[in-house]
Formats: sequence, structure tokens, C-alpha cells
Amino acid sequence: MPPWYRGIAVGGSGPSPADVHDLGPGVYFSDRGDVAGQYGKFRSEKFNDANERTTAMPAVLYGEFGETELGRTLDLTQGRYGQAWRDFEQEGSIEGVAPLPGWTKKDIMTKNPPKYGEFFREFLTRQGININEYSAYIGPEYIRGGRQLCIRNQAVADRVSAKLVGRSIYAPAPIGAPPEVITVTPGRGQANAAAVLGAFQVVAFFVNYINDKLQGQRAQQALKQAAFEIAAWQTTTPSDGALISISYGRKELNDPTGVVRRSSFVQAGDTFYGMQVDYGPTYEQALNHKRQIGTMWPELPEESPYKLEYRTSLYWIKPRLGSAPLTELKSPVGWWFVRVKPSFSWYYQFSADGTVTWTDPGNSRTGKGRWKMGTVYMDIEWESKSSEKWTLPLHPVGQAGNCLWTN
Repeated sequence: MPPWYRGIAVGGSGPSPADVHDLGPGVYFSDRGDVAGQYGKFRSEKFNDANERTTAMPAVLYGEFGETELGRTLDLTQGRYGQAWRDFEQEGSIEGVAPLPGWTKKDIMTKNPPKYGEFFREFLTRQGININEYSAYIGPEYIRGGRQLCIRNQAVADRVSAKLVGRSIYAPAPIGAPPEVITVTPGRGQANAAAVLGAFQVVAFFVNYINDKLQGQRAQQALKQAAFEIAAWQTTTPSDGALISISYGRKELNDPTGVVRRSSFVQAGDTFYGMQVDYGPTYEQALNHKRQIGTMWPELPEESPYKLEYRTSLYWIKPRLGSAPLTELKSPVGWWFVRVKPSFSWYYQFSADGTVTWTDPGNSRTGKGRWKMGTVYMDIEWESKSSEKWTLPLHPVGQAGNCLWTN
């Protein structure tokens, strides 16, 4: 079963209800990783331009699933409806509009993408297809190529998304199991109930999963900062995983009898209190470190009519090294997180035409240069006259090199 890919903006916002899609509202995937990468880049740039900061970076999620997981699927690329759609897209007239000489519906959808949805609805009417009988559609992607999948049933989309893994640069996909659930045994002095810890393959998928579940701007900002710090840590220490603790507090009435609560119509809501990251080769070691450090939350005076109650969710980002051998890359093309000792970190974007740009996520400064593969090193020459040599072969994690700066 071939994989499906989805491009996202890590640290940015998710899809908007105002977005216009070819096959109507839904969660979209491509059968081509490069196309998903283009969408991830587009969404990141759109978010960064709107916020005037480089805080969102593109990523690609992927997974294998078919009609068993999707439910009933309308496929416009094969079978009975595939042939009917190919006949339909070759028609040269538009109802109510003077035909364009020599233009087919396919030509119009390629030149004017918003027409795709209009033609799709016309096709459904002609074929007598009840849209509510299908949970997903598959159709051609006329602009960027390949096929696109639209999952219109949100419950199905959530179930499929839980099986995805991802990568935060356009390099070979990480090897390993999809996200899983781990039961954590409580420590001494803690409640008897065991905690459930969500485990993710890479930080990019964790950010995409949790981003729309966090409440409040402070929590969203803390997530962006934590994701950047985790990426930096795992670049220099790829054998460590990251245990993320997200805590919310609720102010409750200090009312053991329940008398005041029953007479009060207004209750305080949840407030974000903090996000903590602990590192270790295993989640058990990171959890032990967290328990040793402890966490101090604000407390109210005993005489206060209120009390504070806290809840914490745990998430585990797996180590980037461990069971899988390092993958050797033939090209650097894609996004890289680069750390230059002692304290500089940048994003590099390598293009196939031999150009490369750097971006400082802290202040959005950027620069350009060119790269060239040699026999022992890959050379980078920046317009600032600084240069770098990266040792070959290239690896997506733990890549070594030297930098020569000029003033």
C-alpha cells in the first residue's frame, strides 16, 4: 500500500475554514512527498509573512492507509468513476458560460484552480452520487501533480492522523514505529492511577498533534520555544529523547461540603501554568529526572475560599538515534537545523540548483550562498565570504563540519 503525505507548518497555525480546497472541506493528503513538502513550505511562509517572524518551519507527515481505514472512498483516478471523470474533464463547454475555443474542463481546472470544486459538484450531480455516502475522495492534483486525498469525515481523519509519523526536514524518513501509547507507573507519594504517555517519532508530529489542543497564547508560545529547544538538543545529543510535561491549573472553590459550589453559577476555567522538558535516553530516565527536580506550583492561603488543582499531560519524543543506522544522503536538498558552537543555531534551506539560504529563528535575519558536492567534503560559500566544509557522506542527524567566518 503506497503512503500518503501531508505538509504542515511546525510552530504555525493549522488549516483555516477560509481555505479553498479542490474537493471541498476536509483533511488533505498527497501521494507524493515532494508535493506535500511544497504545501508545508507554502503554509510556513504564509504564517511567517503574516506574523513578520520566521517561527514556522515546514514538515511532512506520512502513513500508509487504505479503504479499510478510510471507509467508503470515491476514487476519480481509477475504476468506474475514474473513467467517467476522465471523460468529463475532456469536455469543452461550461454550462451557462460561453465555451473557450479549444479549452477542456481539465485545461480550465489547471489554469483556474477554484473551478475544480465547481466542476466536481457538477460531476456528482450528473452521476447521481450522494456525497454523504462517502467519507473520503481521491482525485487528480492538476497544479503540482500526483493524486490528492480528501478525508471529509473528521473522526476518520483523527484516526488516520494518529498513525502518522513525520520528518522536520526534507530528508529520508525516520525509521521506527508509529506513535504509540505508553503506560507510566506512578512514583512514590503520587496517585495510584497510572499515567498515559503519548510517544512520538519526531518533534514535528508532536507539534502538529498538540498545537490545536493547547489553550491560550502563552501555551502556544511555550510550545514553539520547546520545539526549537528539543530540535537543538537532539541535534547535538541524538541519543536522548525528550519528555514534555504540559500543566494546566484550575481555581476551584474550597468547599468540601459542596454548598457554595451548588449556589454558584460561575466557575473559573483552566489556566496554562507551564511546560517542562526533561531529557534522557529512555522515557523512564527522563521521568526519574523530572521527579527528582520536582515542580513548584503557586498555592493559595489556607483561609482562601478557593483552592488550586493541577493536571499534567506527558508526551515523549523518541531519541533520533538508537535502533536505526544512520542514513547516508546523496544530496543536502531540504531543510536543516544547524548548530555552530558555542551558541549559534540556524535553519539552512538547500535547493537543487546549488543555492542555499540561512535563517536565524531568533531575529529572522537571513543570507544566501552556494553549495557544491566534492569527494571528501561538501563546500558552502556564503555571500558574506564565510565558508563551510561538511564531511561526506552526509547524514540527516549528527552531521559534522567546519565553519570559517570572515569579519
